[in-house]
Amino acid sequence: MSPVSIRLLQPLQRASVALISMLLFVACMFSSSLTVSASPERFFAFDKVREDRMACRGRVRRFEMYIPKRDASTQSASFPLVVLVHGFMRKPKHMRHNAEYLAARGIFVLVPEMDQMLWGYDKRGKNMDEVTDLIKWFLPRASDPKDVLYGAFDANRVGMWGHSSGGPICIEVIVDLQKQGIAIDSMMLPDGIVWPRTMERLSQLQPLDVFSVRSEPAVCNQHASVLGLLEKLPFSYQDFKVNGAKHCDPENPTNWGCKCICGKSKDEYRNIFVRLMYVYFKDRLNAPSTPDSHPTLEATLRQFETNKKITRGIGPATANVQQTARSQ
Repeated sequence: MSPVSIRLLQPLQRASVALISMLLFVACMFSSSLTVSASPERFFAFDKVREDRMACRGRVRRFEMYIPKRDASTQSASFPLVVLVHGFMRKPKHMRHNAEYLAARGIFVLVPEMDQMLWGYDKRGKNMDEVTDLIKWFLPRASDPKDVLYGAFDANRVGMWGHSSGGPICIEVIVDLQKQGIAIDSMMLPDGIVWPRTMERLSQLQPLDVFSVRSEPAVCNQHASVLGLLEKLPFSYQDFKVNGAKHCDPENPTNWGCKCICGKSKDEYRNIFVRLMYVYFKDRLNAPSTPDSHPTLEATLRQFETNKKITRGIGPATANVQQTARSQ
C-alpha cells in the first residue's frame, strides 16, 4: 500500500477506534448486570411506589417513593424526607438499596429520574428545573388531607443526597428552592463532582449542613474536584474520604458498566457509604430510633477513623476559620 493510501486511511482508522470505544462505553454503562448488596433488615415495613408527572418543562418525568408504614407500635412515628439524586447515565434502580435501607429505618425517600446530564447546560438545566419543580409540588402533599401522602412525612425535615453529577444538581436545586422560601436542612455529597455553573452559583447558596464523603481521587470524580467546591462554601461543612473506595461505591446497587469505567467496586466500601448516609440523616433530621442502635454520626466517624477506614478532609479546619471570620 502506498504512503498516500496509508495517510488517507489513518483518519478512518481513528474514527473506527473512537466509534468502537464509544460503543463499548455505552454497552458498559447500560449493562443490566447488577452487583447486588444485601437487602436491609426491615424495622419499618415500606411501600415502593412509582409515579409519572408532567414536569415544568413539558416532559413526563418519573419518580419513585419509598414510604415507611406505621403499625400499632409506631403510630406516633414521624418520618423525615430524603431526596436521592443519582448521577450521569444512571437510573433510580441504582439507588434502590440505599432507598430501602433508609425507608426500613423510618425515612421517607424520594428518587427523581435524571437524564442527559452530560449534554450541555440546557439539558442539565432541564433536570435541575424539573427536580426543583418536583420538590416544590411534592412537599405540600404531606399536609393536604385529601392527598394519599397526608401525614406520610414531615415537610419541615428534608435532606438531599447527590452522587456524582447528582451533587451539582442538589446544590443548584437547593439554591432555587431557597429563593422560593423552601428550606432544605441538609445535603450529603457522596463523591460529588463539580460543574462550572454550579461553582458560579455557590455565592447564592444560603447556609445549610453539608456532609461530603469522597472516594479516592480518580477520573470519574474529576480527581476529587469537589474539594475546590467545598473550599468556596461561605459556611461550615464536613469532608471525609473513604480510604480505597471507588466512584461506583456510593451506588447501591451498582453495575458492571460503572465498574468498566470507574474501577472495581466493593461492598466493604459501599457499606461505609450506606452507614454514613443513614446516621447522618438520622441525626440531622431526627429519624425514629430503631432496634439496631446505630451510634451517632460523630461516634461512627470516630470509629471509622480509628479503624483507618476513612480520613478526615479539609472540612472542620476550614469551617472553624470561616465561623471565626463571620463572628468578627
